[in-house]
Amino acid sequence: MVYSVNNLNPLSNPIGGSHSQNRSGVNTEPPLITQRLRPLAPPSSTSTTQEYNPVKWQQYHEGIFNIVVQKGYFTDYAFQIESLVDDEELGIDKQTLVNKPPFINYDFEYNFFINGYERATSRSIPETLMPNIYVFGSEVQSANLDGINGIPGTLYAKQLTLNGRIKNVFVDIVSDKTGEKIGEKDSGEYFDKYVRAISNPPVISPLPADLESLSNQYKNIIFPQAGIDMMKNYNSNKHLFPMYSEIQFQTDRFTEIAQILTESGLSGDLIKYIIETNRVSFSTARTDTVINSASGASDDTETIESIFDTWDITDWINDLRGNTTNTQIQRTIGNDKMIFMGGESMNDATSNDPSNNLYRALMSTLLYSKLLQLSKNSFRTMDQIYNSVLSPSETVFYEIKKYSGDQIVEDNAIQSFYFINSNDVDVLKFVDTQVKYNKQYTYVVHAYQMVMGNKYKYLNNTQQTTGTTAEIEIENNVSFRIFKVPLNSKTNRVLDRPPVFPDVNIVPYRGVKDKVLLSMNSNVGFYELDPVSITAEDETLIAAIRDSQKRPTGPVEYKTDDKSTTFQIFRLERSPASYNDFDGNMIATVDTTFQKDKNYFLPSAAFVDNILPNITYYYTLRVVDNHGHVSNPSPIYQFKMVDDSGAVYPLIEVIQLRPPGFFTKRRTKSMRKYIQLIPSLPQTLLNEEQLFNGGPRISPQINDSFNSLPIGVMNEGVWDQKYKVRLVSKKTGRKIDINLEFKHRGDTEGGDSTT
Repeated sequence: MVYSVNNLNPLSNPIGGSHSQNRSGVNTEPPLITQRLRPLAPPSSTSTTQEYNPVKWQQYHEGIFNIVVQKGYFTDYAFQIESLVDDEELGIDKQTLVNKPPFINYDFEYNFFINGYERATSRSIPETLMPNIYVFGSEVQSANLDGINGIPGTLYAKQLTLNGRIKNVFVDIVSDKTGEKIGEKDSGEYFDKYVRAISNPPVISPLPADLESLSNQYKNIIFPQAGIDMMKNYNSNKHLFPMYSEIQFQTDRFTEIAQILTESGLSGDLIKYIIETNRVSFSTARTDTVINSASGASDDTETIESIFDTWDITDWINDLRGNTTNTQIQRTIGNDKMIFMGGESMNDATSNDPSNNLYRALMSTLLYSKLLQLSKNSFRTMDQIYNSVLSPSETVFYEIKKYSGDQIVEDNAIQSFYFINSNDVDVLKFVDTQVKYNKQYTYVVHAYQMVMGNKYKYLNNTQQTTGTTAEIEIENNVSFRIFKVPLNSKTNRVLDRPPVFPDVNIVPYRGVKDKVLLSMNSNVGFYELDPVSITAEDETLIAAIRDSQKRPTGPVEYKTDDKSTTFQIFRLERSPASYNDFDGNMIATVDTTFQKDKNYFLPSAAFVDNILPNITYYYTLRVVDNHGHVSNPSPIYQFKMVDDSGAVYPLIEVIQLRPPGFFTKRRTKSMRKYIQLIPSLPQTLLNEEQLFNGGPRISPQINDSFNSLPIGVMNEGVWDQKYKVRLVSKKTGRKIDINLEFKHRGDTEGGDSTT
């Protein structure tokens, strides 16, 4: 979508034109530019509906001009900005587009399970007091000491420690020579400490007064240039948090004005001013242009009326100088309702301390002089305004608002995050670790667009009429205004991935014909599989997983990121045509809880099934994690305990019914310390079908015959095949290749050979 925002043309409709009244006070306007134009012409003399009358024409235009002159100043801020396109959701391939729209991506990631963390944070603790990745980074970079007697020394330390309730989060490293802080070291086990701090006693609503104040401080989080630099350094630590949501989008590449703001040291103050002051509604026409997802070309346009929040930069400049004359400007909140990331110095520099008044006044003068110098080459004439030439504009900063649920109410946001635009960042990546498990959030992204518009006035002292034309003088002035423009929004929640299908081993008892042991183990790994349902309830769970992973069709991700709590055992006495045949045939659930009060679970379990001899059974199993997510079913095992006149022996076979892409594994996998490569269970089973259909005979005298036994019940085996495993360092990019192959070897020691 392309937004094209235009005021109504006062010449085509002088009475209805958008306008603002002239403000008195400190003169920050550049010299007025006076132009003489001929904006109106009489009706055609060839008109059949009305005969041209010079006297009536003069009376007409004089009346119109009197109205426009009395109206005062008109404004025009015609600009355009492209909205952000969620290309993954819409299925747009950016690489194939000629005119590539700016993109935005959302990721809602679950990393790992911590005992008690999800339960503790699901209570009344607000998101503003949850662990924040950038607060950690800002505290490490802060030069301030942590205080004395365990009292937090910075606003960052207060949030990390919940105002001293968590001990030894970071330990200052202090120079022996200067006594200054030169670094910090992590004391470890932070999340366990955090859970204990909010659980004993439980932090419930209403919050204690000190935590309520701290929560309000972190409702508005500002990232000036120092904060943007810190973000880039700490985003890689997102995997150290239990869960997070990540938003990344392409920023405006034109950053001339944003750079002037950064160099002046007032970018943070501008964001602070906009947060603190009441907004002004600005009604304007908006044209939406639809972008073709295949070609990137414009397909269609639609013009609608829209209302934008807007701020006059002149008011901000006057405020910095302490000369605010506009009584409509009111500061609604103060420094205790916001926090700057990247260092304590920003919090001090942008405070309302009177000692900063001189600094702000001097820098505001320098800033405005640079803006006026910039306007000399881009200022629009009245002819350009009448011909719909767009105003120069660029995004000076971005806003991300986080709401609970899918209802957007402006003043009910959980948190607001502000990011100065920078020429050092092409793609902004923001990681939000202050999220709760399975809670729905809506993120709304806005651009704050600085527009170099026009403020002009029709004068009545030079009005002339020459028969067929009318002339009037116009004072035309540059006017800088910021518009808040919506770019994109997304509603989703953080869910863990469903668990991987279990490993199953069917173990018969020697000489026992009516019992069999099912040994079950939680599998480990990462798979991309087409989800397979057994019951009707499974479809609801699969739909939630697809929504969370942004995969409406095709495979979804299965991963061992959680604890297995239950094994589900299904059994049939007829050959299944599909996994749905097992619906209603769950014979048992096996709980793996070891210490339920501490959420300790065992990775394996066993179940003894009572059976009848000479009956063919079909088994499949699933595993359920501690969030209630269900794995895909295991392969289907065909089992029969044969009782041949007292000779009892089992027949076990894995039948080939399996979900599409069941064994399609990811080609890459992250590792931390160790790596283990073993064949999967179906690759280790004896292939009885091949054995009894011309396979090798087993001889007690020839041990090598064991080595030629058909092992593996898959269509494609792993034995005697060569593999290459490439290890790539995440830090250096260096590569190590390991060439290997799987071989099996028979061993008859301790047992009798059979033929």
